[in-house]
Amino acid sequence: MPVTMNLDPKSVGSPVSIDREVVAGPTPILGTLTEVDLGKGDSSILGRSFGLASLLDGRLRIVAPIQVRVYEDAGQIVAEADEIDEFGSGETAGEAIADLQRLIADLYLEFAADESRLGPGLRPIWDILRAKIRKLG
Repeated sequence: MPVTMNLDPKSVGSPVSIDREVVAGPTPILGTLTEVDLGKGDSSILGRSFGLASLLDGRLRIVAPIQVRVYEDAGQIVAEADEIDEFGSGETAGEAIADLQRLIADLYLEFAADESRLGPGLRPIWDILRAKIRKLG
């Protein structure tokens, strides 16, 4: 069953719950996950995908989950969002996911500020971000 992971910046490095919500997406996490110790880079999340449901920026809200795959590459943990061709990395899964969350927030804000100047190569990524994220206030 697909799940959506809600990460709070305070929870990175400690066990976090994974909400069991059905979400649209091509690659669900297989099996049942109740907690993942992201601070230890728990191997139960490596090689799996989930729908990212929050960012580390209070100005933004995800309204449709962003599919993320977590894996190990050359000694680093990578959290990759294929649909927007971006990734975060770190020594643990928590660090990699938090890095990706910050990157996505920054990318959204930069694209929103320069929307009229986006070229054809970046326009499809902006369309995905705009469909999945809302700016609050």
